[in-house]
Amino acid sequence: MSINILLKSIGVLLLFFITYKIINIKSSIVIRRRPVSRLVAAGGLFMAMALIVEIGAEFNPLNYAVFGANSLESIADICFLLGFLFLGAGFRKWALVLKELEYLEGELKTANQILSRQASELRLREDMYESITTAVTDAIFMIDAHGKIVFCNPAAATIFEYEDGELLGHGLHSLLAPSRYQNDFVRGFERFMRNGTGKAVSHTIQAAALRKDGREFPMEVSVSSIFYNESWHALGILRDISEQVEHERETADLARQLRQAQKMEAIGTLAGGIAHDFNNILTAILGYGELAKHEVSDCNRAREYIELVLQAGRRARDLVRQILFFSRQQEQERQPISPHLIVNEVLNLLRASLPATIEINQSIDNCAQIMSDPTLLHQVLMNLCTNAAHAMENKDGRLSVELVCVEVPAADLPEGGEFKPASYVRLRVSDTGCGIAENVKERIFDPYFTTKEVGKGTGLGLSVVQGIVSSHGGWITVDSVVGRGTSFAVYLPAIETETLALKGGKDAEARLAVNGGESLLFVDDEEIIADLGRLLLERLGYRVNAVTNGDEALEIFKKSPEDYDLLIVDQVMPGLSGMQLAQEVMAIKPEMAVIICTGNYEQLNEEEALAQGIRAVVMKPLVEDNLAPVIRKVFAESLR
Repeated sequence: MSINILLKSIGVLLLFFITYKIINIKSSIVIRRRPVSRLVAAGGLFMAMALIVEIGAEFNPLNYAVFGANSLESIADICFLLGFLFLGAGFRKWALVLKELEYLEGELKTANQILSRQASELRLREDMYESITTAVTDAIFMIDAHGKIVFCNPAAATIFEYEDGELLGHGLHSLLAPSRYQNDFVRGFERFMRNGTGKAVSHTIQAAALRKDGREFPMEVSVSSIFYNESWHALGILRDISEQVEHERETADLARQLRQAQKMEAIGTLAGGIAHDFNNILTAILGYGELAKHEVSDCNRAREYIELVLQAGRRARDLVRQILFFSRQQEQERQPISPHLIVNEVLNLLRASLPATIEINQSIDNCAQIMSDPTLLHQVLMNLCTNAAHAMENKDGRLSVELVCVEVPAADLPEGGEFKPASYVRLRVSDTGCGIAENVKERIFDPYFTTKEVGKGTGLGLSVVQGIVSSHGGWITVDSVVGRGTSFAVYLPAIETETLALKGGKDAEARLAVNGGESLLFVDDEEIIADLGRLLLERLGYRVNAVTNGDEALEIFKKSPEDYDLLIVDQVMPGLSGMQLAQEVMAIKPEMAVIICTGNYEQLNEEEALAQGIRAVVMKPLVEDNLAPVIRKVFAESLR
């Protein structure tokens, strides 16, 4: 009997132990907290009670004195029965819970797989987002409800020239709102915080931004509004358009230059078309004016009036020459000249024409020669000095002219040109006038730009100067202070050659002054010009036959070619042109000297004319000052 009780006790203990292990190993806290745990616990309790009763039944004194053997056994059986019933119900419930748990574990596994896939996709999106925001060259930023930057990509730091991460916490207004726009920015941000709208929301606008050092630059910005955490946030994209704006400016400049070039081409065509007739008119005005001046005594008031007419005519002549030079593609013939001779000559002329209130200071070195035409250098200096005089108009002033040879190193050469370190002749013209404003300085070389009153300037002076200087391979600089004066410095390449006196020296001048009463044939289709040429040349001591038709002139020459020493002919005439008549004449008399007159160099290629035997080409209007020296020079060369 004792052995039976011992075995039952061991069986119950094993049952408890196995149940405990199974519940703790196979079930979770959810199972242990559900009714299954209570059922199993109740079954185990009844089993324990049955075991105790069974042990008590074996204890004889207790068995007979208290309950009786049969009663204890009955109680033990009932406890065992209840224990098995509760354990069975618990294990059944436990099996259902395990099945439910297995289902939940499957669902959990599926959910984990979904979450894992979603996490991978999220990591991919984050990597893509980071790659895009890192690689993009536009600035991407996000600002919170206080206008502070809570996110920005590396490009934002690059554009605004900050260190990485340094922009975080900055107020957006410190980047996108220069001081003049602060009030507008504040009002716009307040409106955005109220309803999430603004000029840049869902639109691209252009504005100014500030780099870290305070420099402004143009930018485009577009903003998307995000309502988050009960307030509006902004996600923006900003693009630095400095290069685009610069490109647009350059394109606009090129377009302006193209329009200006087209205008100049049109003006050149127009000037070439009217130059011949206009120079004929000026020839008559200046020529007959000079003849009239010689016929009037010095004390006569009429001489003063004639001189005023001549001054107006010369101004018109110079204006036509400037227009023709500016529009002409053909270069004038150049030779080595000594610039100090030209400068001294111009200054002598200026002393007689400038107001007494202007003092002239000069520092002229006998410096190196340059390759140029004396007329061009003369024009450069006259235009600069005239502008300086205008800047000192109606007040005392000082005009300073300096000519010196300088060595220009590579570091001092101007940008944007093919200049080389070398010796340059520097011509500096300075004044103590009103100066040039900064907003005007960049336009002073534009054709037809002038700040002078109507009738006091054409706007061609400085543009012609720049054209001449550039054609010589030089450059011009400007220094000016408003109210204190202006200084123009012209740099022209020097050449290494022996110094030549202007117009061939004293011996040549002596020969040019010789006049032996030579016979001239003067041809111009304008009767008034032909008559003027005859009067002018006869006054100089020549014998002149003036005709108005090329064919008639050829017939006259054919009858007696030995009677004529020089043919002066206009290039543009009906019938035979000047060049055609010259060729016919030189075919008859090869040594015949010929001078061709023209109102526009475009009408005649001077180099080709000289190559074909023409001795000289003279630009109209024809007056004593420009025609007489050429005739003397031609005759002097014939004597060599």
